[in-house]
Amino acid sequence: MKGIKTQLEIGGYHMAETASVAGDVANLSLNSEALGPSNEPEGSKGAETQPGESGAGFENEGGHKQESWRKDEFPPLALDHEALKLVTTREISGHGECVKIDALDRGSFHEVRVLEFEDGWTCVGRFTRRRDEHRHVRESAVATMKYVREHTTIPVPEIYHVNFDQQNDVGASYVIMERMPGQRLYTIWEGLSTEHKIAVMEQIADVLAQLSNLKFDKIGSFNLNGEIGPLQNHAIPHEVGERGPFNTMEDYLLSFIPDTDQEPESITSLYPTIRHRIHEDLTEQTDDPLYNPPFRLIHGDFDGQNMLFTTSDSGPPKLTGIIDWDYSYAGPLYYLYEHPVFILDIEGDYDEPNWPENKILRQKLVSTLLHEFPRKSEARLDVREAFRQKSYLYNAFASTFMFRKRDAKDEADCIKLYTRGIDGTITVRQEEEEGYSPYGLKLGWEPDSDPESEDGRGGRCVSC
Repeated sequence: MKGIKTQLEIGGYHMAETASVAGDVANLSLNSEALGPSNEPEGSKGAETQPGESGAGFENEGGHKQESWRKDEFPPLALDHEALKLVTTREISGHGECVKIDALDRGSFHEVRVLEFEDGWTCVGRFTRRRDEHRHVRESAVATMKYVREHTTIPVPEIYHVNFDQQNDVGASYVIMERMPGQRLYTIWEGLSTEHKIAVMEQIADVLAQLSNLKFDKIGSFNLNGEIGPLQNHAIPHEVGERGPFNTMEDYLLSFIPDTDQEPESITSLYPTIRHRIHEDLTEQTDDPLYNPPFRLIHGDFDGQNMLFTTSDSGPPKLTGIIDWDYSYAGPLYYLYEHPVFILDIEGDYDEPNWPENKILRQKLVSTLLHEFPRKSEARLDVREAFRQKSYLYNAFASTFMFRKRDAKDEADCIKLYTRGIDGTITVRQEEEEGYSPYGLKLGWEPDSDPESEDGRGGRCVSC
């Protein structure tokens, strides 16, 4: 595609604005020497890169059709592979032409392709299925990945080329990035021994510790200038609502409570109680670092599907990638230090046999986090207090308001349940909250006991 380009320096990237018969295309590009093929240690397993949900609704290079997409999902993409080959050949140097494109993965909002070049080198393309997704969401994810790569040793894919225009010649907004070795953690978790799961927890703790060292004075998401700008969260439409950046945790939380007459009075009448309860509690926490600046970088979906590990017959799994940084943000330390959902105790016969192991893993996660910081240090105390202070008020607020994808009736029921839990008759920060636990999963939840009694503070503590 030919046209007239003007280069604008934006946060370390070059934005090329191209006028063509297809229309104006905003094109962000990182024209660096691409890395070689991803090489795993000899004898390692998990060479299949970034697998996840089964492929659906798209074709491989040979035209093989994957299983059909579900009717409640966004439609499968009809990408122009020839256009994609042309643009990646032009934008990624050192490997010859792009000669083959295969489907690798499909999620609710994205499809992933493997791009192979003449010399055998491969990378991946991540393509947006959701046509109404605002480009700022994609820009923020790219800027976040760039920042994490530059300021930590967390394995994050290198970005080679991006195009945020949904109407481009390829057929969807996309990011071309490094192909990371490994398998998504959730695909191998059940087959791991307790010893190897402990090794996984140690590596996850290291990621959390590194993220805690990234400090910001406001709550919000990265923009392309590498600055904290408005919050990117799918629960707050870009057209309405306050998205910051925010100076306080109170302003941040209350931005999720809509100031609108579009909801029934039975729901809006509950909002004053919620606002008052949050204001009342945070007024008492003005000096607590868990709720106040500096804020820390929080992954938007820190779960097993976004953690890549390789396995080997000769040792424990090795973390090789943290992926999918969409909706990541700078936020309160309270929300950074959290147990991954896959080691929480879930009520039900199926999961109950895992509870003893889950407790070991939770304790290992937090004890490893403690040891990431010097003894008696404020940072170490923050770890201990973050898990000790987990409360229904803030954990249930997140699940009720920050991930709103329910129908109207379920939405109303969730908000009513949450309001009953914070109306003053049930206290927070107690060991047992009469069924209103921070995690809302296991009935009769109580904090794990303290196995080490460090920092001169013995007794009960959450997973220390």
